[in-house]
Amino acid sequence: MISDLSPSMTSVLANIGTGSASATEMGVNGSVMKRLWKLGFLKMDLEPSGRLAPYYSLSERGIGAAAVLNAALPVPDHYEPPIARIKRKTAEHYRIPAIEMVSARRARKVARPRQVAMYLAKKLTPKSLPEIGRSFGNRDHTTVIHAVRTVAQLIADNADFGHEVKTLLDSIVSEEKAVESGGNSIVNTPSAGA
Repeated sequence: MISDLSPSMTSVLANIGTGSASATEMGVNGSVMKRLWKLGFLKMDLEPSGRLAPYYSLSERGIGAAAVLNAALPVPDHYEPPIARIKRKTAEHYRIPAIEMVSARRARKVARPRQVAMYLAKKLTPKSLPEIGRSFGNRDHTTVIHAVRTVAQLIADNADFGHEVKTLLDSIVSEEKAVESGGNSIVNTPSAGA
């Protein structure tokens, strides 16, 4: 049965650990989590916490499957989905708490870094606009479009801002190359400043 799982399914089982996570946090499509749940590897976390996306944790069957997968396919302990890494690095760069990337706050101090992170997520990952929006506090895909266009325009109009975004992009890409051997790689690397 384990051999029938897709790579994204095995990644979830190998990396979810003892906590619970949503599909967005695991960096996979929601259908992957639902399929694992239907197969009995995950159980749904029904804790009423006001979360919009369902959270899952390993079932007894999933714990056994995860043990087998972790023994067969070593995955780094520091697994971090690409968009989560982009949000973390952007928050560090702008010296704001990472939780602000998903908050409802609209202050420029928070909104601009969030827009930059959305821009980088679009440039560095193959994720769709709705997937990126969900990763940033369940925002609509049009919000992501606006962020990408705004940042691109700011880069074109302001060389200092363009250099700042390029520095951040280089930082994310260099960290990505450092963890690339762990199998958690951002798929496409853009040309400079694009």
